[in-house]
Amino acid sequence: MLRKKRRVRTHCNLHICIENTYQLYTGGLIIVHASYGKLSVEQSTMNNDDEKNPYVVDVTMPVQFFVENSQLHLPPTTKSGLAGFYDPCPGEEKFLEVIYLFKNKLHRVVVADTQPLRAPLQGSAFFIFICIWF
Repeated sequence: MLRKKRRVRTHCNLHICIENTYQLYTGGLIIVHASYGKLSVEQSTMNNDDEKNPYVVDVTMPVQFFVENSQLHLPPTTKSGLAGFYDPCPGEEKFLEVIYLFKNKLHRVVVADTQPLRAPLQGSAFFIFICIWF
């Protein structure tokens, strides 16, 4: 069973790597980081270690699977019911933070648990310059 999970995870990582390479080349939407749970709306979790906060879960990979044609659309329902998500803090107010690359600019969007999310959004850029090393 563990071997099967690793094989599925490796396949998913390979799919995302191939898709991200294409999206990077075309200036499309790439999910850099996504966190779900009891978050501070003002402060980004991108440089924080989600494993140290039991009320926050890293959902970067599940969110990347929702990207289609360089568009991210999440429904106006609780995100804990989406594939790859779970509720890290039952009964608490939750947010979803998504940091993404679009047209070589880094953007950040934070939505409440039951709000819809659409990306890319104009005006959500928070860095002007990024450097990508290969």
